[in-house]
Amino acid sequence: MTTNQAINRADGLRPNAIDKQTKLEWLMEIEGQLRCFMELDPLDGHLSEDAALCVSPPFDNIYYLYLCARIDHAQQDSDLYFNDSVMFNGALERAKQWHRQHNLPKNCGNWRIG
Repeated sequence: MTTNQAINRADGLRPNAIDKQTKLEWLMEIEGQLRCFMELDPLDGHLSEDAALCVSPPFDNIYYLYLCARIDHAQQDSDLYFNDSVMFNGALERAKQWHRQHNLPKNCGNWRIG
């Protein structure tokens, strides 16, 4: 998924007047955290409009769920924010769990964890 795809999907689910730059900044926040968790190279301080995001299908829904939650929070819709946060957190936990099961830490050597 690219940043544009995530933004377009979130905008389709949550019509809003929030500018694209703000949404790119929100995506940069979650992308930076995910890259740290996955032990990938950090972002260089910006995220372009057509950048490929690091989490791939079937777990890439975390990006537009995150944006929906941020949009709802900005629009002060606490019911939708709560629902989107629950959905995002569940999707994020499933993605992290899959990543842990399929990727050994870099400093693990020959040890098998789990």
